Amino acid sequence: VVELSGGYAIKLKFDQVKGRPLLELLSALNGLCSLIRERKSPQEIQIIVSQLTESVGSDLTMLGRLLPNVYSLLPQGQLMKEAREQVGNRMNYQSVCFILRQFIRVVSSKSNP
Repeated sequence: VVELSGGYAIKLKFDQVKGRPLLELLSALNGLCSLIRERKSPQEIQIIVSQLTESVGSDLTMLGRLLPNVYSLLPQGQLMKEAREQVGNRMNYQSVCFILRQFIRVVSSKSNP
């Protein structure tokens, strides 16, 4: 049902013994970037990238550091520009949460179920 509507389902099992749920979540979201790249048309990817750029703004490179596969969605020229602008930015828990929330809002919107 999810695939028929153009959506994604990510299965994730948190290992309570390791106590690293954020890393497991990042891994799952990173995998989602690959699914988007495989299943969406270039036009749909361009829309998602535009929405991400608008949503996270100058933190796009930080998102790429959290989810390296997000770089596969970006045009090469934009990737180089973002990398030059964001050298040395530090992450804290609040900024990580904000950026991940913005990413999830964009990729799970009504237009991108």
